[in-house]
Amino acid sequence: MYNKKISIKLFAISAVAMLAFVRDIAAEEKIRFITMGAREGLVNQGVSAMVQDKAGFIWLGTQGGVQRWDGKSFVLYENEPFNPNSIPHNQVQSMYLDNDGETLWIGTYGGLAKIESRTGKISSWSHEDKNPDSLSNDIVVSIGQDSLGRLWV
Repeated sequence: MYNKKISIKLFAISAVAMLAFVRDIAAEEKIRFITMGAREGLVNQGVSAMVQDKAGFIWLGTQGGVQRWDGKSFVLYENEPFNPNSIPHNQVQSMYLDNDGETLWIGTYGGLAKIESRTGKISSWSHEDKNPDSLSNDIVVSIGQDSLGRLWV
C-alpha cells in the first residue's frame, strides 16, 4: 500500500511538471493564422502550389501568376506577352524549390519557368516541335529532382 501511494504521488508530480513544460513551450511559440484574399493583394484565390525559400519568402502559384509574399505585401510575377523574361503562362500548376533553397521552378500551362529568388531573374522553356530535347508538352503538372541533381518535369 505504501509503494502504491508513492507511485501515485510520483505520477502526479511528473504529470504536473510535464504540463508546465508543455505550457511553457506553447507560450514561446505563438502560432498565428491569417486569411489572404484579393483585399490583401492576392491576385487570384485559386492557389495550386506554395513553397517557402531559404530567405523566408512564401511563393504562391495561382491561376493569375506567381506571387512572392514577404509577410506584409505581395510581388506579382506574371506572363507578359512577347517578353521572354516573364513566366510563360499565368496558370501555375506546380512549383519546386531547388536544393539550393533559392531557385524556384514553376510548372505552367505554357511551359517551365525558373525564378532566381535573390535576383528575380526569370528563364523559361517550352515545347518545340522540331527539337526532341525540348519539353514534351507545355502543360507542366509536376516537378522533382533526383539524387544526382537532375530536374524531372
